[in-house]
Amino acid sequence: MQNQVEQKLKEQYKIERELKEARDMLRNLSARIESLREEDKIRTSKKIHDELGQSLTVLQINLAELGNFMLKNHADLFGKIQLICNIVDGLIQNTQEMFKELNLMQQERERS
Repeated sequence: MQNQVEQKLKEQYKIERELKEARDMLRNLSARIESLREEDKIRTSKKIHDELGQSLTVLQINLAELGNFMLKNHADLFGKIQLICNIVDGLIQNTQEMFKELNLMQQERERS
């Protein structure tokens, strides 16, 4: 009788140990998945930042060249080009601020 009780206790202990190991494995897997998601978000964010930044810079340069041409040849349209340049400048500034905020949020997450 005592032998059966000991056997049952050993089995129960083994099952509890295996259950704890399974929980630990799930916890580690969940953490890894979350880490991969964060890495993917960072990679995507950097790609968007680079591509958007390059495109806006090219647009800004081309608009400046167009503005210089318009000033010399079509002064009546220069004001419209200046307005577009101001919009693009504001867009660049907003984009930079947005990515700074995203970087700050990412740094806070990494500290947590």
